[in-house]
Amino acid sequence: MSPTLDLNLILVPSKQCTIRKQVDQYLLYHQQTDELHLLTVAAYQVYALCNGQRRVDDILVAVSQASGDSLDSVREPLDTFLNGLIKRGILAVEKPNV
Repeated sequence: MSPTLDLNLILVPSKQCTIRKQVDQYLLYHQQTDELHLLTVAAYQVYALCNGQRRVDDILVAVSQASGDSLDSVREPLDTFLNGLIKRGILAVEKPNV
């Protein structure tokens, strides 16, 4: 189980990553680590929500609405996915302006 993300955090894409659409997935290249990552269309849609404009809470609500699943059932898999992208340096955490 991955740590629960603070719902007020704002996530942004790393400037070290380049993403390209493939036929039915997205190829993400991390320049600093020289790693390639494949994202499904659904994973890319979640990644695209992390644009510096939304808090984790906003992303949770959007994923819940898009999937038709409850906030509680979406929370853990979303945390796992986002924490994985943060750990790999694909997403960065910004502190919200309060």
